[in-house]
Amino acid sequence: MRCVVTEWGIQLTYSNETAENLAYIGAPYNFDDICFIYPMTVGTTLALDKKYDISLQLLTVDRSFIIQKYQLAYGEDFNISDIPTPLDYLMMSCELDNEFLLELKNAFLTFIREEVTILVPSCQIVIGSPLDKRIIDNNNFSDFQNILRLQNKIPEVAKIPENESERAKHFREKRELRDAVKRKQQGANAPSFLDLMSAMCAYGVGITPLNIKDMSLFALYHQLNVNGSKERYNTEMHFLYGGADPKKLKPQYWITNNNQ
Repeated sequence: MRCVVTEWGIQLTYSNETAENLAYIGAPYNFDDICFIYPMTVGTTLALDKKYDISLQLLTVDRSFIIQKYQLAYGEDFNISDIPTPLDYLMMSCELDNEFLLELKNAFLTFIREEVTILVPSCQIVIGSPLDKRIIDNNNFSDFQNILRLQNKIPEVAKIPENESERAKHFREKRELRDAVKRKQQGANAPSFLDLMSAMCAYGVGITPLNIKDMSLFALYHQLNVNGSKERYNTEMHFLYGGADPKKLKPQYWITNNNQ
């Protein structure tokens, strides 16, 4: 574990267990001494607008998204085993479209605040100077993606295990097809970002329209979960005090794992 000096002072290489704590206070995560991954604040997210959405979608692309793209292009006439890895998919897209390549470079710049060089033939992302040999490739890209997902409250995607059995592969591919269908159905009734900010301000915990911009995006989502758990607990306890059947209603104390 080596020290690195950043605008946040001396930083160490952190374990994934620490990533949530850092994201909560808006501090960057040291990704294997390759780069720092910066969590977004509410204000930065709003300032970036669509650029935030595009950059995040590019860097967190997963197999269910790629399967959905293949379904739109080929119907059911493709072999799911031939689906490329997310990084391979991005490299293939860069090779076909120079504008896509520029978008991908900007996406990395948005979240790691460093210029990158994209080496399509070798499927590598070189961070900063090539002399530093700080490289993201298929060996670590899924880990990089999961830190981004964590910071932005997107469910993590399990890494495909080495030496995966045929049985495990079969069930994984069925799950991926199901996830691709679920992706199409999600988002229709999701609250707007304005709704989320307004809800946070309405809790009366010192967050207002004047200062919410400084809150990390992770903290916003996490606090809404915590506040919801607290309200649910208090409501259920009120019902119990009012005579509700304790066998049917079992309130769960709100200080628990709210990182869902």
